[in-house]
Amino acid sequence: MNVLLIAPDFGLAAVTDEVRAISAALRPVTLVGTVTRRDVLETLRRHDWEVIWFATHGSEAGIALSDGPVSVSDLTAVVRTSGARLVVLNTCSSRLVGLELHYELSVSVITTQAEIGDLTAYQTGALLAQALADGSGIVEAFEASRPGQGKNYLLFHDQAKTEAAETKTILMLNEWGARLSAKIDELERRMDREMGVLRQDISRLSDHVETAVRLPPWHRTVFVLAFGLLFAPVPLFYSQVRELLDVGWQTALLITASAYVLSALLWSYMWWGGRP
Repeated sequence: MNVLLIAPDFGLAAVTDEVRAISAALRPVTLVGTVTRRDVLETLRRHDWEVIWFATHGSEAGIALSDGPVSVSDLTAVVRTSGARLVVLNTCSSRLVGLELHYELSVSVITTQAEIGDLTAYQTGALLAQALADGSGIVEAFEASRPGQGKNYLLFHDQAKTEAAETKTILMLNEWGARLSAKIDELERRMDREMGVLRQDISRLSDHVETAVRLPPWHRTVFVLAFGLLFAPVPLFYSQVRELLDVGWQTALLITASAYVLSALLWSYMWWGGRP
């Protein structure tokens, strides 16, 4: 059995004992101490591996090597390249990582769903390695080595595919919900900005109206007329109105231009030539 054991040194007290126990039982190729991603990739080229075993820090985002974290997507490529049929993640809180690997690659994965004490990780790893060395199948070896009361350690195997698919769907829905929430937040921010601009426009219009109200009667008449001329030609933009009035589009364009010119002249009179 070709086994690759990856155990970078992060000061975990029992990892050395776990490495020793696995080495005695399975005779793996070991990467210990300072282990970089390059070390892993170069080692993968040497054999077709049956088991990839990680004894390191882990989380729902991936696992840790000496030169930094390895994301789930990158770890998936590593496992795919190895050809392994079993991946052991003797790390903390790697349930979703194991689920992703099992779902995409159809490999068996032994993983954890919570923080694992060093001694528990050592004991479980040692028992699992010995059971595999004795010829037990993956399921039998897992059942022989896992802690009691069904806590912490999980096996994603063939019979778990239905459960994995359902869980994967839930994860995808959660991700979709997170994206939708982000879109809603972005839309709310955009609406806030646009409402701010609208409030400024309304404020400016209100200032103009207040100015018009303060004007003498003749100036107010000029203001209303200039403002009305801006909107009076709008109905002529519609063909139904032009047909009703029996007005061609050339005539409508001339009327519109004349109204806007007259409005501009009235505005000029208001703001520059006609102030009291």
